[in-house]
Amino acid sequence: MNAIEESLYVNAGALKKLELALQHADVAGKQKKEVDFIEAYQLIEKHLARKVPVSRVMKMFGDAYGYSIHAPHFRKLLSAERKRRAELGDVVVCSSCYRPMVSNMHVLESTDDKQEGAQ
Repeated sequence: MNAIEESLYVNAGALKKLELALQHADVAGKQKKEVDFIEAYQLIEKHLARKVPVSRVMKMFGDAYGYSIHAPHFRKLLSAERKRRAELGDVVVCSSCYRPMVSNMHVLESTDDKQEGAQ
């Protein structure tokens, strides 16, 4: 905490102290990777929609955030975040035409779901 935040912390009520403490709490372990993925999600979807190979996006995410991430875990994170955002009504849109973006990974998941239902 810097000096200003520290003085606010000393003079604040219990609720404000909790809020300040939680803002500075570090996320660790598995949750850190999930938080970082959520942070990068829009950028990831944008590049998947541009047909950048999933393996390259996955590697770049791992390099940028310092993780070793494998394809099944990356797909799991991507699927979970898509589901979470769909439930909230949040859709990734193109920044120039504002149309919903559909990535090649999403198309692959849809195809897999259809094939599983046919069996």
